[in-house]
Amino acid sequence: AKKVEPEPEPQPEPVAEKTAEEIHHDDVEMSEKLLPETVNCVLCRNSLKLNEEEQDKGVYFCPYCNREVDHIHDAD
Repeated sequence: AKKVEPEPEPQPEPVAEKTAEEIHHDDVEMSEKLLPETVNCVLCRNSLKLNEEEQDKGVYFCPYCNREVDHIHDAD
């Protein structure tokens, strides 16, 4: 005679709900600027004052090297 194993209890599925902490963290990230108000151009190292849009995007125009600079990707 075969021994019948009892069926294991089905585990409840983990519910993919965000905790209040995670939701708050997302809000902070949305309002956070990519760059501060003043940066040094990654190409020519001159100090630049950025407007809100440039701070948000991380891309700015440098009048010294006359180029559009992507602060994150051009830093290499």
